Amino acid sequence: MKKTILLLMLLVLITGCKKEPKCPEGFEIKDDKCVREVERIKAEVNYTCDEGARLENDTCIRELIQPAIETKGCKEGLTESNGYCTGTLTEKTKDGYKCNSGTYNSKTGKCDNLTYVGKATKKCKEEHDIVLDNGKCAAAHPGAHSYGEPGEVDPATECCCGDTFKNGWCYSLPNGNYDAIVSCPSGSTYTKGDKGNGCYKSTASAATPAKTCDAGYTLNGDTCTKNVKEKVIKVLKCENGYELRKTDDCFKKETTPAKPEYRCEEGYDLTGSDCVKVEVKELN
Repeated sequence: MKKTILLLMLLVLITGCKKEPKCPEGFEIKDDKCVREVERIKAEVNYTCDEGARLENDTCIRELIQPAIETKGCKEGLTESNGYCTGTLTEKTKDGYKCNSGTYNSKTGKCDNLTYVGKATKKCKEEHDIVLDNGKCAAAHPGAHSYGEPGEVDPATECCCGDTFKNGWCYSLPNGNYDAIVSCPSGSTYTKGDKGNGCYKSTASAATPAKTCDAGYTLNGDTCTKNVKEKVIKVLKCENGYELRKTDDCFKKETTPAKPEYRCEEGYDLTGSDCVKVEVKELN
C-alpha cells in the first residue's frame, strides 16, 4: 500500500514538472512549429475559359451560330390573307429635331433657311464660247473651210462632225463641252431651293427637339406606324434565345465567369487569393 502511494506521488511530481511548449511573442503554434505572418499580398491571377470561348476581362464569351428556320409567311405584326400580308407595323420613335421653317442640318444642329435672291450668272472661259440651257459651255472652234492654205481669210460657213454653225463659229450642240462658271451676288450661293436652281441666301435658326420616325413611318403620339400590304414572303425565324442577323443566320452570345488561376512568387504560400510569406521557428 505504501509503495503504491509513493509511486503515485512520484508520478504527480514528474507530470507537474513537464515544460509546456511555447512560441516567441507574435508567433502562433501551427503543426508543431512557431509561425508568424510576415507579409500578405494579392496573388497574380490569370483567367481561363473552356475551349470555344474567348476571354474578355474576367468573363468568358461563347458565340453560338446556327442556320435560321425558313418558312413562308408575314413579318411580325402582319396578318396573312389571300396571299398578302396586311396590317400596321409599329416602331419606337427616335430623338431628333424639327424646323418650323427651313431644313434641319445634322452637321450644324440648326435649321437652314434659304431665301431666293435671283438667277445665277453663267459664263464661259473663252470669249466666243456660249452657255447652253443645261449649264454647260459649248466651245467655239473654226469651221471646216478655215483649215485652208495660209492667207485664206474667207469665214467658215460649214461645220464637220455634226457641229452647229452659229455667229461664224462651230459648236458642239446640244451637250456642250464643259461646265459653265456660275456666280451669285455676294452673300448668296448657287444651290437648289424652293424655286429650283438659283442664288439663295442662307440663314440659320434654332432647331426644336422632337420625336422622329424612319422614312415611310408616320408619327402617332409616341409611336411610329406604317400601314402595309405586301405579298407573302420568305420568313426566317430563330429558336428561343437566338437573334436573327442580317447574314440570315441565328446568333446567341453566352457569358460565364472566367476561371481564376492564382500564382505566387517563390517564398510565398497561396492562401485563398492572397500570397503570404511566413517566418517559422521551432517550439521552445
